Amino acid sequence: MIAAALVVPPLGAALAFMASWQKGGKAVTVVLAWFWFVVLVVAGSSQKNTQDDAKLRPQQTATVTVTAAAPAP
Repeated sequence: MIAAALVVPPLGAALAFMASWQKGGKAVTVVLAWFWFVVLVVAGSSQKNTQDDAKLRPQQTATVTVTAAAPAP
C-alpha cells in the first residue's frame, strides 16, 4: 500500500482509507501521497526548451603528439 502511495498517489490515498490503520496513519499517508502527487504533476508540466539540446556547441579539441625513436635494424 505504501508502494502504491509512492507510484500512484491517488490510489495509495484511497487504499489508505480502506486499510485498518489508525486515523493518524491514514491522515499522514493521504497528506504525503497528495503532496507527492502535486510534486509529480508540477515536475511533469514544467516545460523544457528541447530546441536548445539540438543546437551545436563548440567543442574543445585536444592534439596529442607522440614521438618515438625508430627501432634499430
